[in-house]
Amino acid sequence: MATISKTSTGTFKAIIRKNQRVINTKTFKLKKDARTWAKAHRGRPNRLRLHSVLLAPAYSKAEFVLRQLHKAEVADREVHSVQYQRRCL
Repeated sequence: MATISKTSTGTFKAIIRKNQRVINTKTFKLKKDARTWAKAHRGRPNRLRLHSVLLAPAYSKAEFVLRQLHKAEVADREVHSVQYQRRCL
């Protein structure tokens, strides 16, 4: 479902929702352009948002644990790097 609304700056924002979630948005200077874009994109959600929100990859438990360990190691290295830089000052 598409909704066209006027913004405070005088432009028009086309918002496409599916199941009460915002799927795609775009801002236009003319209302006619917003309607045309909304009709063309009504059935096609934004691929980036669809991938990141709706189709987030499912990892196995082992992959999840390995990713968390990697994040912790990177954060630990950054802390040690900052501490080393402070000692050198």
